[in-house]
Amino acid sequence: MSRLRENLIIEPMASALQITKDQSGNTLKLSGRLQISVANELRGALLEFTGSSPTPRVDLSGVTECDTAGLQLLCSAGRTAESGSKPLELVGISPAVCSAAEALGLPLTRTLPPQRGSADGV
Repeated sequence: MSRLRENLIIEPMASALQITKDQSGNTLKLSGRLQISVANELRGALLEFTGSSPTPRVDLSGVTECDTAGLQLLCSAGRTAESGSKPLELVGISPAVCSAAEALGLPLTRTLPPQRGSADGV
């Protein structure tokens, strides 16, 4: 398995997604298009990140476009983190991510999966 580099830029078919990790290693910032064209590469980065960070956080403030595949990857990363007994926290949720979730009727919370009994969860 490859190690997640400090900065990773995925550019298939002119769709760019930049993935950066902060110095603590606990926040992964996504910038650009969160779409199916980058799904395989992003899946690998999210799997590695949720497995290695004790308190995984994904900053979505730089996401400019988001589709169903992007949302599915975030949900899947949340389930992966949960299996390791640590929720995945979403911060800086961009309007593009909010719009995509709303269009699909998905509840978007700050933690994935939502924590039972919390203000964000069910």
